[in-house]
Amino acid sequence: MKGHAKRRTIAQVVASLMELGRPDAAWQTAVDQLANSGAKGDDRYPGSLMKELGAWQWARDLYIRSYSESPNSHLAYMIGFAFTRLFEWSEAVEWFRAAIPGHPDALKIRYYLGLALEREESWLEASIDYLKAAQTGSARDYRVYRALHCMSQAGETEAAALALAGLTWLSPSPRTFEDLDVAQSALETRLASSLAVAKKSQRTSTMEFVVREAIDAGFWDLAVEAGIALVDRDPTHRMDNFLLLGRAFEGAGMTGPAVDAILKSRIYREPSIVDHVSYEKNRGVRNAMRFGAFQRWWSIDESSILYESNHGGKLTCNVLPMVLEMVDDPRFEHFNHYVVLPNRSYLPPALQDRPDVIVVPRESDLYLRKLATSSYLINNNTFPSYFSRQDGQQYLNTWHGTPIKSMGREIRNGNFDYRNAARNFLQVTHFALPNSHTRDQLLNQYNISNLFQGHVELTGSPRMDTTLNMQHSTREAVRNRLGVEQGQKAVLFAPTWRGELGNVVSDFDTELSVLALIEAEGFCALYRGHPVALGGRAESEEPVVHTVPDDIDTNVLLGCVDAVISDYSSIAFDAAAAGLPVALYAHDEELYAAQRGFSLDIHEIGMPVLTDVGEVSTWLKQLHASGSGNVDDVYFRHEDGGATERVIDFLLEPRPETRCEPSPNNVLLFEGHFIPNGITSAAGELNKVLAETHLNPIVAVEPSAITPFAERSGSFSEATEMVAVIPRIAGSTDNAEQRWLIARQHQGHSMTRRQLDAIHEAYKAEFHRLFGYSQFRAAIGFEGFSLYWSNLFAAATADRKVGYLHADMYGEASSRFPYLWKVFDTYQYFDALACVSADALEQNRKNLTAWTRPGQFLVAENLIDIHRILDEAKAEVEHDFAQFCAAHRSTFVAVGRISIEKGSDRLIDGFLQVAQMNPDVGLVVIGDGPLRMELERKIQLAGFEDRVFFTGLLASPFAHMRHCDNLVLASHHEGQGIVILEGLVLDLRIMSVDIPGPRSILADGAGLLVENSMEGLVRGFLDLINGYEPSDKFDAWGYVEKARKHALNAILGVGGEPVELAYDTSNAEGAQ
Repeated sequence: MKGHAKRRTIAQVVASLMELGRPDAAWQTAVDQLANSGAKGDDRYPGSLMKELGAWQWARDLYIRSYSESPNSHLAYMIGFAFTRLFEWSEAVEWFRAAIPGHPDALKIRYYLGLALEREESWLEASIDYLKAAQTGSARDYRVYRALHCMSQAGETEAAALALAGLTWLSPSPRTFEDLDVAQSALETRLASSLAVAKKSQRTSTMEFVVREAIDAGFWDLAVEAGIALVDRDPTHRMDNFLLLGRAFEGAGMTGPAVDAILKSRIYREPSIVDHVSYEKNRGVRNAMRFGAFQRWWSIDESSILYESNHGGKLTCNVLPMVLEMVDDPRFEHFNHYVVLPNRSYLPPALQDRPDVIVVPRESDLYLRKLATSSYLINNNTFPSYFSRQDGQQYLNTWHGTPIKSMGREIRNGNFDYRNAARNFLQVTHFALPNSHTRDQLLNQYNISNLFQGHVELTGSPRMDTTLNMQHSTREAVRNRLGVEQGQKAVLFAPTWRGELGNVVSDFDTELSVLALIEAEGFCALYRGHPVALGGRAESEEPVVHTVPDDIDTNVLLGCVDAVISDYSSIAFDAAAAGLPVALYAHDEELYAAQRGFSLDIHEIGMPVLTDVGEVSTWLKQLHASGSGNVDDVYFRHEDGGATERVIDFLLEPRPETRCEPSPNNVLLFEGHFIPNGITSAAGELNKVLAETHLNPIVAVEPSAITPFAERSGSFSEATEMVAVIPRIAGSTDNAEQRWLIARQHQGHSMTRRQLDAIHEAYKAEFHRLFGYSQFRAAIGFEGFSLYWSNLFAAATADRKVGYLHADMYGEASSRFPYLWKVFDTYQYFDALACVSADALEQNRKNLTAWTRPGQFLVAENLIDIHRILDEAKAEVEHDFAQFCAAHRSTFVAVGRISIEKGSDRLIDGFLQVAQMNPDVGLVVIGDGPLRMELERKIQLAGFEDRVFFTGLLASPFAHMRHCDNLVLASHHEGQGIVILEGLVLDLRIMSVDIPGPRSILADGAGLLVENSMEGLVRGFLDLINGYEPSDKFDAWGYVEKARKHALNAILGVGGEPVELAYDTSNAEGAQ
């Protein structure tokens, strides 16, 4: 065995002994093995083995053991280092202080001492140790940086001034020009002139030149102005830019701003035991982390506005007229206007020479900073998935059109494609929209209507001002550029896109055929594709001859054409609002309706609907006599050329009546991945109960765990039919240390309380990213097994947080889900833990005392749908299954995963024993799982293939269950055993091993409880064969009523308003 592998093996053995609570044996084993391996340096200490495994608690303990036997400065340092990895800062401080004397690398330890002191907020002590640890007096020295940060946190401006005075800056000391006053004055004028030109062109290299020269010459006011211009315009966050600004402030005698500039020179300001570099290798993670850092450490810039349209690809749509108007609005006189574009050449000519208009490339450092800090944010679409709004920011969304297509959740072919839009909308403070249809689509189809608490105003569309207010000279210039001849009419073909986001489908042949028809009728044929479609095709696929140049804005184009043919694009409404004849070419209406869907009936909006090229040709021939149709002006009654001004007024002073009041009865739930099983069925029933009691259930989902699986998609649709759904999208803004902690938690490492609190704070930010400022009456972690979702719901902004425990959770953690030990760590943050049976409550309360409080536990049984069970039981079954049941005098059925924990092996072994003595009994196994093949082989070897019937997974098991006589449950542990309830509704005789959960249902005689063993199962089989009958009849409706009340008590809290039973108990035969 090679040395590294051998060392890892030793480490794992030592870790196992520590896990078993045998530290002496672990210590001795490590000492012996390391001595035999010839380990040297730090590697010779037992603690180093645990350090390599990341087991810092054990590393600390073993290092302390080594120190007790042979004290030295290196071991003291390693003990202190281990304490920092456990967030035990006070202990780390004492060990680092013990390590410094005599240590060859005392400056490094002094730095760690400063870090530990800073983490316990001993600001001045930390700053002193940082300065002692500094190896240089440079402003670039990270230890100097940390010292200044601590002085700033302590409010010690005088100490900071002294520290600044001793710094070595990037530039040499200022030169003096006492004998050259005239030359100095001329130089300052020339530099100021260069700066003014550089601001207009956004040439940051010139700005850097000016600030350096101004510092050298002692022109401090100019240096400050140039430094501010530089850091506010450079797309890349460069340390040197901020240090130059700091030097300028310091020279101008402005200590506070100088320190602030230095602190802003680094994106990640917090003291961290984890380096961010490795995390930034992933571009998406890098952007999210940097955005989060800017959001945490930078205050809102009250004089900046960020504008974005079409994801920063071009300045267009509603955002273009907003920028043009706001730059000259005196209410924004002192603002900088940041426009998201690839570079300055994308600006319209009217904006290119304005120093207050600054181009920022999307997802550049400057973009991330301005997105996190601008006072106003304006978008016609969505910001990236890591974005969330700070309190005090105003986010105006002007959506980019009146939809004809299905939107949000109603999109039929999407993979929850609306997930980032819904999340964005929860951050919006102002919606400026064209009409009530668009408003209703955005609020309702994105499932945020009960959550939204911003303002909504029907203002009309600023982009339509571009069309309606166009000057004749502009129209003629554009038409000339497009090649429209005098007296000729121009017809624009502008179709929407097809397919899915990320998988756009081109319809190139159709586009060419329509354009050919337009030309054949003597019109100038023009083409403008949808941005999504154009982004998903090669240039060679565009009808280049007819394509309108990209720099011509779509609403400028609408002011220059004479008619429009679209299909299902919102441009049709803009064309109608402009008074143009417009038709919809719906050649694939049925296919499009099936794949994407419509938010409107296209035959009822007043536009001609053309279904083939013949109808297109006819419409073109009649174009001279055609009007715009009879489109209801409800879609564009606000389009009068004055929308831009109304939107700006709305942004600054929204009318009180435009404020949306969120519902006070929102209940957020996570219900798992909708695997077809009893828990998913119970989740669906809980959703119905909440909806029927005038609460608003909102289910958060993980799209990637649902849509790839057909059976889960079906269960999801059924369970969430009556509820709103908010899909999650990745993009957490955790810093490096938080990511390290969360990864360690998922890897199963033990966490200290301070580490758990740090993780909890990270998930508070994650909850805000996903749900904004939404308020929930309750947040219910119904699934109960996911670590991410347990952390998230434990950090929810909700009046009450409830976690469901569907089983003996300790038993589940011990037997098959070891990650549950980490889920238990989240329980401390919940208000209540709902167990699905009284037995499970007692078991969990007893076993989980280390993670919970006694008062947290309550009972909330799983709900069942009696009507659905009885209705689905009436379905036909396949012929061979019916024959199997008919061939046996008594048939047993087992339903569930075929696995060890479900007792499938002992179920089959027990049945095979019984089958040898009883030739006329059969067993049906409904479900699938890892033991199926093994058990089928065992049955085959026993010669009983004709006595056991495996159905596999079924969408609904109830019809097959109804054909059987007895239900058997052989699980080693269950929270409740929903299948028992379903079997009782179907009037089956029930036999279960005597375990918590099933015991709470059957203890009063509704079924047979047997010893929890294979022998018990055998006796139970025989009792059922010999005519066992239950002594008590299960009251299904009484159970449902009780479970319903318990669920509402769990969610609302004891003392919540009682709600009358909403279930229809008619037609309940077979369930008494």
